[in-house]
Amino acid sequence: MNTNFSYFTFSVFQGCSFDEFTEVFVMQGFEESFEQKTVSVKKDVLQMSQYINPSYNRLPMKISWWSNPNYPNMVFLVSSDADGLYLRSRRRAAKMKCSLIRISMSVKTPNEPERLFWFQYISPDGKERVVYALREDRWIFYEEGEPLPFENLDYYKRRMIKERIGNDVIIEYLSKLGVNFFDIDSEVSQCMTLERTAWDPD
Repeated sequence: MNTNFSYFTFSVFQGCSFDEFTEVFVMQGFEESFEQKTVSVKKDVLQMSQYINPSYNRLPMKISWWSNPNYPNMVFLVSSDADGLYLRSRRRAAKMKCSLIRISMSVKTPNEPERLFWFQYISPDGKERVVYALREDRWIFYEEGEPLPFENLDYYKRRMIKERIGNDVIIEYLSKLGVNFFDIDSEVSQCMTLERTAWDPD
């Protein structure tokens, strides 16, 4: 994984198998959509370029999930939608009783400033920790939940808000959780992609 993007968001599900994830998150989670024939799913080759700089309500919407032999009992998820299927991910992680790590990263480009740095961890028992810096009219910083043991609270005292929880901090926190950001897509043992071609009828 490289940082050749202006915005990127992904999730890591810890404590579930690829097959369990596929069954619970996809086959059950999109069951009505399958019945309405508004989605399709297939074995695939991970194409990360499809998921950088996502937009809201992009159609066709795609999600890919994959396993990496370096990370047993973890499943990675990316989406073409900018929110990364946030609410659906929360609900399905709770159903599978696995941990959920949700990440959003930004890189300044000539045409795009940084806009969001987001780190979130939800444990199998539902305890949640979130830290983020968000640029709207101005930068705002927010944190909620009990800090995790490895967090460096001194970071959050930095004068510049976007430096309190930037990409470097997120990558450090991922490492503490056993995930090397730069190799999450280096070895893909299984990958599947779901594509939504139309919205479900009302």
